Amino acid sequence: ASIAGKEAEAAAAEAAEAAKVAEDGLAGKEAQQAAILQGYVQAMRGNADIAAVQEESLIALTNIIAKGSGIRTLVRTGGLDTIVLAMNVHLNTADIQQRAATAIATVAAVGDDCRDAVVSAGCVQALVDASNRHPDLPGVLERCCYALSVIAANNAAAQEALIDAHAVTAITRALRLWPRRANLVNKGVTALANVASGSAACKMALVHTGGVGAVCESM
Repeated sequence: ASIAGKEAEAAAAEAAEAAKVAEDGLAGKEAQQAAILQGYVQAMRGNADIAAVQEESLIALTNIIAKGSGIRTLVRTGGLDTIVLAMNVHLNTADIQQRAATAIATVAAVGDDCRDAVVSAGCVQALVDASNRHPDLPGVLERCCYALSVIAANNAAAQEALIDAHAVTAITRALRLWPRRANLVNKGVTALANVASGSAACKMALVHTGGVGAVCESM
């Protein structure tokens, strides 16, 4: 019994040590990832006027957070504010707008806290501005509509933010400009539906801006 007890204690000690090593390794990876994300964010801030730096950094950031990790770290390090800055400074650069919209959608999809952070950072207005600046580019419109649909999903504050930023008007225009782009139409209709699921004011916004008609026309 004594030998068995010692063996059990030894096994428990080994398991505890293995768990500690795993925990330390995870913490180390998280710290390393946080440092990498912060490095890209700082590079974007320090080179706000250089489109190539913004685009390459957005590609890297999007690839990192696409795996589902590092998203809240990106939010904590001011990454959303930096993305919005890139969108504002390089409003005429379609690739930056598309990549930024993809990153914003990925962050917003995590949960309400991230949706709130997206709204607070001014991402909704930046997406609307991108849509208004590039009506002739369905790729930009599709990414922006998708991001807006994710932001507005089951979040009253976000839905109100879309109304305030005239997002419904921008989405409706995109649907009417590109009625044969199935992916764009799908994402635009979803965005309008998510807004309409909100308050009475949200529903009326769709009526007054022609959103209801645009949805019917897309059927």
